[in-house]
Amino acid sequence: MNPAERMLNLVIALVNTDVAMTRTQIRAAVAGYGDAASDDAFFRMFERDKDTLRSLGVPVATVGLGGHTDEVGYRIDQEAYALGQIDLTPAELGVLSLAAQFWADKALRTDMARALVKLRAAGAPVDLSLIHISEPTRRSYI
Repeated sequence: MNPAERMLNLVIALVNTDVAMTRTQIRAAVAGYGDAASDDAFFRMFERDKDTLRSLGVPVATVGLGGHTDEVGYRIDQEAYALGQIDLTPAELGVLSLAAQFWADKALRTDMARALVKLRAAGAPVDLSLIHISEPTRRSYI
């Protein structure tokens, strides 16, 4: 599996868990880690992925599980990972809106429609009629 895909799977798993996940749980549940040839290979892969994610600004936290075990778990600190308020000027919003309109091919249409709706909610003058999608789909984004 592509390392970027494996790390994305790890981020998704650690963001969507209520409790910290142990290495054993991660190896069993996160796509890409179960294919490791050995425990040592998994450990090196996991350590490398954690370091890479942390260098990219993803706050992978190591937490003690408490009780009578020395085992640790991993999770992503939701507050530290959340995107703060983004303040864009009207000109910056306009440029983003224009760029999104150029990405209106079939493969990106749904993602672009969501982005344009978010820009419009932020105050950008966005014309949703420019994204040629069906009316029921357009209503689901508004």
